[in-house]
Amino acid sequence: MTSPSARSVFLLGLLLTTGWVLAQDSTTPLFPGTYRVRIGDTLAITVQKHPEYSLSSVTVPLDGVIYYPLAGALKVTDKTLDELTQLITDALKRELRQPAVTVNVVRSQPRYVYVWGAVNKPGPVDLDAAKVDSLSVPGAVGMAGGYSYGADDSFVTVVRIGQEPQRVPLETKRPELDVPSDPGIKLVAGDTLIVPEIKAWVSVVGEVEQPGHFTLRPMDNILSLLAQAKGLTPRADRERALLLRPNGEQIELSIGGAIDGTIDASKLPQPRDGDVVVFLPARNDVVVLGEVNKPGTIELLPEMTVLDALAAAGGQTKQADLSKVEIVQRDGTTRTVVLADVGGQLTLKFENPEDGRLYGGETIRVPKTHRFVSVLGFVQSPGVIDFEPGDRVSDVVARAGGDIKGQAKPQHTTLLRAGANRDQVEVVECDLTRILQGQAPEANIEVRNGDMIYVPGEADRFTRSDLIRTFLQLGSILVVAGD
Repeated sequence: MTSPSARSVFLLGLLLTTGWVLAQDSTTPLFPGTYRVRIGDTLAITVQKHPEYSLSSVTVPLDGVIYYPLAGALKVTDKTLDELTQLITDALKRELRQPAVTVNVVRSQPRYVYVWGAVNKPGPVDLDAAKVDSLSVPGAVGMAGGYSYGADDSFVTVVRIGQEPQRVPLETKRPELDVPSDPGIKLVAGDTLIVPEIKAWVSVVGEVEQPGHFTLRPMDNILSLLAQAKGLTPRADRERALLLRPNGEQIELSIGGAIDGTIDASKLPQPRDGDVVVFLPARNDVVVLGEVNKPGTIELLPEMTVLDALAAAGGQTKQADLSKVEIVQRDGTTRTVVLADVGGQLTLKFENPEDGRLYGGETIRVPKTHRFVSVLGFVQSPGVIDFEPGDRVSDVVARAGGDIKGQAKPQHTTLLRAGANRDQVEVVECDLTRILQGQAPEANIEVRNGDMIYVPGEADRFTRSDLIRTFLQLGSILVVAGD
């Protein structure tokens, strides 16, 4: 399971590796003698006394080929400035007797390796600042602050532009060093390293201060999970708790001795991946957790139903998923109920009306529906944006911060949306300038889960095909990262 924040960080990493990194001015490369031309660099080619052969600004495209008079197509990437100068000089000798050629880099593309996922400082690692041409896996993780809580040190995923994502096992685990073992792979500029999270999770619910889902580490026990949930509430039963297994098994726990320190907590049944630990209320109450406006303990009234309890908890939030409401019974068993919002009025959908009735000690969990839109390109904060039902293109672009220093071309904003089939993509042109001026309200369409919005810049090099390919890659790389 991957949290929304992790997904957000990961998608932003994909955004950077697919090319939406704004080049930064750099008239003097860090390694002038060995500097090699890169994709995205802006070159100036000067031929003394011959302005007709001079180019004040030429940006190296994705294929690394520029076109120059008399020379035609020149592959310039990975060449030093001296080598490129000689190539152009040789071509000009067909027309000029002694051409004097100078090639300068007026704007260089930064060299980054991107490290995302379960590290303490996710983001780009600057190879130029580190004065290296490549990084090992341990080096990249170390420069990203080391493993964060919940990191899975058994493998990493390497994403290299133009290649399929590669899952790389790490044979020797060294969590005490806070870095992975070295699989021998060298990470170069443009590569992305994804450190996965541990896939073992435990839910802690009921009478605890901060109920939620917690990463399960090998050393965890019932008491350490209780500590992660910030302890018991004053209304909790300090003697009894329930441990619910995914296979339906339920175990009643006697927690009083462990809390008081008279019993070693490691002697209690050990939690496993997917377990639910329920700390019960001492009184004849019910607990309402999740996507409600006032989560907490509710006094149980005669004949109370799920609907009554949700109302007492302030009603559901806009993010609530009413199709998967769970009730954890006092004996540890669970049942799922389905609610529906009809015209602002909640209704119960039960084959057996008794399913909606509540009993003392039960816990209601209302899960969250996650809605995400990717906003990429020339905006202040590109990445994954949460949206509310009814939000439109202008709303989510505004949440992404809008135009970067006036460089965006909002009139050419594009929305991409998954079609009926997996490989089909619907492309919608949205003139954001006219939308914001109120001249094209019909173009300000409602966004859907999984949409991608791209705001181009003045010197944009990305074609419609590039956008479609990136949109499709978003899905495939997420699948790899979530395996």
